[in-house]
Amino acid sequence: MVTKVCGYVDDTAVYARSPEDVVEVMQALARFGVASGLMTNAAKSVAVPLCDGVAIDPDLLHGIRLLQAGERYRYQGVLL
Repeated sequence: MVTKVCGYVDDTAVYARSPEDVVEVMQALARFGVASGLMTNAAKSVAVPLCDGVAIDPDLLHGIRLLQAGERYRYQGVLL
């Protein structure tokens, strides 16, 4: 798995190459939460597909909202 992470204060963006990597990312976030006591707030999180035609099973996201085609989202002041 190749994962890129960008962070600023309490905002973090994680980039996964494939839907399969999403599973590993979610597992890594869970392990980090157990070790650090810090948890991902699913209600304040969103998954943004960066490639057209790539299906992501919402069940893999453990409650994190999946941005739909044509839907917009603002991250650190940038409209995605």
